[in-house]
Amino acid sequence: MSMRKYPLDRQACRLVIGSYAFGADELLYDWRVMGADRGVQMDYDGINDLPQFSMTGFQVFNSTNMTRDRNYSALEVRFYFDRYFGYFLMNFYVPCTLIVLLCWVALWTNREATGDRIGMGITSVLTMVLIVNDSKSDAPKNLYWQIRLIFHSHLSSFTQSLTSGKLPYRSGI
Repeated sequence: MSMRKYPLDRQACRLVIGSYAFGADELLYDWRVMGADRGVQMDYDGINDLPQFSMTGFQVFNSTNMTRDRNYSALEVRFYFDRYFGYFLMNFYVPCTLIVLLCWVALWTNREATGDRIGMGITSVLTMVLIVNDSKSDAPKNLYWQIRLIFHSHLSSFTQSLTSGKLPYRSGI
């Protein structure tokens, strides 16, 4: 799987069916083409139940695998899946943005109301940690995922500076 454009990626999953017991001169695999499905039967209800992907199509191929001593016939099907960006938008980016917007309330609270600021700070940090830990369960283990964690760390530092009063205070507003 290529994760370079995660979570806006498109995956191609290959399924190769063949036999190395018989050569291409003894056994030749060929797709029986019929209708729009081209001989491939699928459980579309199961495919529609995937929480992060939608199947956009498939292609069928007849191929011949060559080794040193023989050629072997094989069938190949490539399934193409697009990842739902709405899944990540609603489960990570929108909640983090709403937490940051909620922390902007600290700009309008009184500077001496430290209890309110502490409450908002603790709530925002715990909520951000909960969102990140929840999103790690469906995250790939690669370098590109770290960009999302960098995004989270910038949001966390921004919310902490808002709620702790490190930003300049204007008393004339």
